[in-house]
Amino acid sequence: MLYLLTKLTYGCKLVSGGVIMASKRTMIIYNYIKKKGEVSIKELCELFPDYTQMTIRRDLNSLQENGYIIRTRGGAVLNDNMLREDLTHQHRKVVNKFEKSKIAVKALEYIDKGSCLYMDSGTTVLELAKIIPDEYCFVTTNDPIIALDLQLKNNIDINLTGGSLNKRAVSLAGPTALYSIDKVNIDTAFLSASGFSMDGGFSSLIYNECELKRKVMENANKVIMMIDCKKFDIISPYPFASFKDIDILITNDRPGDEIIYLAEENECMVVY
Repeated sequence: MLYLLTKLTYGCKLVSGGVIMASKRTMIIYNYIKKKGEVSIKELCELFPDYTQMTIRRDLNSLQENGYIIRTRGGAVLNDNMLREDLTHQHRKVVNKFEKSKIAVKALEYIDKGSCLYMDSGTTVLELAKIIPDEYCFVTTNDPIIALDLQLKNNIDINLTGGSLNKRAVSLAGPTALYSIDKVNIDTAFLSASGFSMDGGFSSLIYNECELKRKVMENANKVIMMIDCKKFDIISPYPFASFKDIDILITNDRPGDEIIYLAEENECMVVY
């Protein structure tokens, strides 16, 4: 991803991928997180000894609001969705490919020939789209990249929801997408999330996508959440579901005991 540093008319600010960053410090913090994948506030305070922890927290909040990172307890991680722009230019390269492929292989067990599926936007569900057998089924998705992968298969019918395109996440949402979901049958929905916390449940960075996910969960006979275990204990701004809303959680490693207990308490199967 290219970073354009631009002086604006009113004061000097930095622009990264079209989003204004408040200072050079913010840009350095983002590049540091991009390189490491995750970082603690303690690390950043050591990196910037002349600035208070409150200032560092404000920078992290700003980066999260613009979709660059996801805040965690005591730090932040890189938002994988920010890298989705690269998928169309670099042969749909996927971050943490091994972990997401592992989740996708497990999800295959819940696809029946001839069923009506919903595939949510996200790189984990994209891995499922890549390996789904070329057998007849009907797939609705709000992800143009998933649709492009599925169109390579002869026997899968594809329905794009339509709606407003989020260029950063490469996903569709909004009133048109919501209307579309009411017009299709969904046997099984494969959803993704930006994070999960015990208190906040499953959450997303994009408000409009949350509305769509809720609509899908209302209409689907079975809801399967596909999430990388690294996203546990990550809190994104917009919660959209709890364990009582899903039937199966598929992840790549054993979650903590408290997560498994909460899932079982809500009659949600955990697969890892």
